[in-house]
Amino acid sequence: EMCIRDRRECAVGLLAAGIDPVRSTLFVQSQVPQHSELMWMLTNHTQLGWLHRMTQFKAKRGTQDQDHTGVGLLSYPILQAADILVYRATHVPVGEDQRQHLELARQIANSANHRYGSDVFMPPQTMLAESGARVMSLADPSSKMSKSDPKEASRVNMVDTPEVILKKIKKAKTDSLPGISYDLAARPAVSNLVDLFACLSDTTAEAVCRQYRDARMGDFKSDLAELLISQVDPVRQEMTRLRADPEWVDQVLDQGAMKAAELAEATMGPIREVVGTRTPCLLYTSPSPRDS
Repeated sequence: EMCIRDRRECAVGLLAAGIDPVRSTLFVQSQVPQHSELMWMLTNHTQLGWLHRMTQFKAKRGTQDQDHTGVGLLSYPILQAADILVYRATHVPVGEDQRQHLELARQIANSANHRYGSDVFMPPQTMLAESGARVMSLADPSSKMSKSDPKEASRVNMVDTPEVILKKIKKAKTDSLPGISYDLAARPAVSNLVDLFACLSDTTAEAVCRQYRDARMGDFKSDLAELLISQVDPVRQEMTRLRADPEWVDQVLDQGAMKAAELAEATMGPIREVVGTRTPCLLYTSPSPRDS
């Protein structure tokens, strides 16, 4: 029940943020079995050393004994590669923290192509935004902003009210230096807020610094909070509206899964042929939003 609720809430957030289900295919990954099928094939073309070098694996494992670390944590990047390669994506927009995963996907694709032929898999290109590629914590600029951070004040959530957003930005960590300037080494906290402002206003960090060069930090934070609220609050209100219509959200996910499965199967047919496997006897043709 919790998993179903969380999946639907994730879909609600994406739809409220502007994802158009007519133009974009939105679905639950587990409803399209070709993802896991391709992942299993790609494990044979992924070196163990590649996975051990993944930064997120090392960070999430922490100090835990390697013998007690789940295989899923280690092999998850292979599933991410399958998510991309099964649709023959040419360009993938990601944040800075996912750049290494895209590089791994390219490595895996090239490794498999070396075995089966140069045109079997499409090595994806990384698309990285000039600003906002890596948004850091409001409480600790050395850590990325994350919903899993136990500190609620470290992030802005799409469900935050204007009052909560204003409070979080006012309390965001800065420094005692005068004015607004951009220097990741000397002023990481302030630079993070400048990056956030630049991303939200579709400008550059340099332009933001010119505008607020002599401004007081309190004034800059007030303007940043106002900008955040103007973009986040409409999403929050739309999420409230969509939660009242869960049947429509589930329908969007079902239709998206059907379309995704057709696209994925078009890729998997030729791949099975070169690998030497056969098409599964049973393929989901009418996925349910409750499948997991």
